[in-house]
Amino acid sequence: MTAAGNRASTIAILALAAALRLPLVFSGLPYISYVDEGGVLHPVTRLVRSGGWDPGWYQYPSLSMYLTAAVVHASRPVYRLVHGRPLTGDLPPEGDLYDLIAPPAVILAGRGVVAAASLVTVLVGMALARRLAGHSAAIAAGLLLAMTPALVQRACIVITDTVSAAFIAGVLLAAEDLRSILRKEGPSSVAARRHAVFAGALAGLAAATKYPAGAVFIVILVAVFAPGGLTLERVRLAGLSALAAILSTLVAMPALVFRTLHVAAGLVAQAHDYATFPSTRGLFRQALYAEELGWLLTFVGLLGLVLLALRRETRPTVASWLAFGGLLLAPLLTYGFQPFRNALPLVPPFVVAASCLFGDGSPLARWRGVRAFAAAILLVALTPGLLEAWRMRRHTDRRVLFVDELARERWAGKRILVERELAILPAELRRARAAFVVVPWSEMRQLARQGEFDAVVFGDFDTSPASRDSSLAGLEDWRSWTAGLPLVIAVGNQRTPLSPSLWRTWDENVRLALLSGPSRTYLLQGDVPLGRVGLDPASAPSFFTRDGKTPGDIEDFHRLDMLLSAGATVTWRVDVPAGTRSAMFRSVVRTVPDESLDARGAAVSAFAGPDGPTIASRVLLPRGLERELVLDLSRFEGRTVNVSLGAEETPTPGAPLLWEAPRIDLQIREERSTAKEPRP
Repeated sequence: MTAAGNRASTIAILALAAALRLPLVFSGLPYISYVDEGGVLHPVTRLVRSGGWDPGWYQYPSLSMYLTAAVVHASRPVYRLVHGRPLTGDLPPEGDLYDLIAPPAVILAGRGVVAAASLVTVLVGMALARRLAGHSAAIAAGLLLAMTPALVQRACIVITDTVSAAFIAGVLLAAEDLRSILRKEGPSSVAARRHAVFAGALAGLAAATKYPAGAVFIVILVAVFAPGGLTLERVRLAGLSALAAILSTLVAMPALVFRTLHVAAGLVAQAHDYATFPSTRGLFRQALYAEELGWLLTFVGLLGLVLLALRRETRPTVASWLAFGGLLLAPLLTYGFQPFRNALPLVPPFVVAASCLFGDGSPLARWRGVRAFAAAILLVALTPGLLEAWRMRRHTDRRVLFVDELARERWAGKRILVERELAILPAELRRARAAFVVVPWSEMRQLARQGEFDAVVFGDFDTSPASRDSSLAGLEDWRSWTAGLPLVIAVGNQRTPLSPSLWRTWDENVRLALLSGPSRTYLLQGDVPLGRVGLDPASAPSFFTRDGKTPGDIEDFHRLDMLLSAGATVTWRVDVPAGTRSAMFRSVVRTVPDESLDARGAAVSAFAGPDGPTIASRVLLPRGLERELVLDLSRFEGRTVNVSLGAEETPTPGAPLLWEAPRIDLQIREERSTAKEPRP
């Protein structure tokens, strides 16, 4: 192929890689959309605000933070031109809420750095494949790297692993060039020293983006010593490369010198986090997932490594890659928590190895048609994983949808209390038509009683045992109070973490309830006397619970959930007061984690007597999901109504359904009195 053809194919592959990555960069804005993004972006805002060099946080190395801060600084003139104010004026103050990162330009800067690193990885991988197996392998490597789901889904979020993978790919390419120079010109040549310095500098930069990535220096050592053994010239060359690696690491992360103890403390904290995080599946099993590599690419990659190992000229290359992989993963495999992103630096060389099956020295080289067909099958097999990667990364933060609703005319001039722990950005609240006061959850109830607010915005805290905090006294009483408020808006499904330093997710549950007008809530698990509760069959293993597993104390009058076994029905006799304007039964129903059926039905019905009408509502619950079940009981004003909840009976045994705080929200008509004539 001509040089023009090479350029055209490279540009086309780069365009494909960009088309698969760049649209996802805007996902979730103006909020972060991945749990680790704040780990880089909070230090970035600190760097931009202070103008100094110290990010103040060292669980991650600093280079990704410096690169992002440099992009933010470079964009400041454009930001001022577009917004009419300095970017630093829109930075949030130092605080403890993980999600409060602003303006969106900071998030875009970080994602831009990561996306650029991912595109560079594609180009470097093509060059590496060309060195190992020729032009056909380079084209195959470019297409595979452009479409590998593990790389695509991590090109649009701010993480250090993608940047580290780019530097590591550069080290592998530089090591191949160094090996070639040593073979042609020897270790004492100027070219050998130049390539050794360059490769070492890249290895140092890799370590400054991800601490374990410094293990890539083993690849340089193999390139230096494997062809010619241990000689004085090669020892000097390795020392020169090591010096370059050390200097580049210190330049990219000066805290190693000036904040040594803080860096050590960061490493200890990171090790502690990994030891306490819940266990995941093993890395190899995760690699088989479609959204990572998929079983076919994994199989082809292993075949490619075997092919390279069988060839004498590439055997040292494979040996150095395997040594690096072992050193990279060895300290990480001691923990049960093994996110696949830790193995991301190994993905580009693995994909390059797969591409070598389609190269000039491959057994398929003599059958061009078969080679093209096999490559096409492999690329098509990546499509489901790409679709899943896009589904995982493309979303809208539920808080944006919530503020969109508050921007409607009906909320103009309303006074609304907002729970601080929801971490709704101040700039987002300014989009709405109402006036907001943001306070901690512990202050909301007292302020609401003063009668100066029309509504409250709140969430549902995660009170699982793992997230409990002994300092949050009164939380259950606060939850009971919010349960009694008439809901108007509710979005999202994920509960808010109690700790402010944890990510709220893009699917955080946010609710708005009105404060005006008399209202109350019947908590069916507490406010209805036990004598008015019936269970059919009486022996069914159903009970009220606080944790979804063990029975709770029904006398504590707090929001207990209910477990209702398949085929069982529970019935309450409830008095709907006279003067009721609206009475709405509400409960969120979900299947428990060990549900074996694909879908279950849940229903609520109500009737006031044998001669009266029966009304009902039913929802279908796909496995692992939840649905809100609502039934309007307003027609039963002034009467006693029987409210029955039922879990659908199934041919095969199913797990119990979990009903979250079954309740009836009541709105009572306000009593109007006429002014009396004053007595003489």
